[in-house]
Amino acid sequence: MQIVSVMDAVRIKDGLPVFLKVAGKAEADVHQFLWSDTLRADPRNRTVPLLDAFRLPHVEETVIVMLRVRRFNSPRFDTVGEAVSFFEQLFEVRGRRSPVDSALTIPVLQGIQFMHEHNVAHAYV
Repeated sequence: MQIVSVMDAVRIKDGLPVFLKVAGKAEADVHQFLWSDTLRADPRNRTVPLLDAFRLPHVEETVIVMLRVRRFNSPRFDTVGEAVSFFEQLFEVRGRRSPVDSALTIPVLQGIQFMHEHNVAHAYV
């Protein structure tokens, strides 16, 4: 049986839009660690809120339930060049900063710094 690895959903009890992801034990453990009470209080923690996690029967993976901040496939990079261009712009060092730079780049860099301080290496899965 093939399991869909990511899916948008709606939580039945309150209609909250959520994101379901099938994750390995290590990824689920890291997400739960980053969303622990102590680390959640750090303003640099950009971890998407973890609402629940549960094991599927007869499968080793865990389903993590997170607050949906945007649809899982949007925006989509159509080419590798678009993705490279995005990250070049994100990390570009400029002599001046516009409000857009501060609003987007600083939180991303703070989030990466936060993860690294807690010995979490980020990966695109």
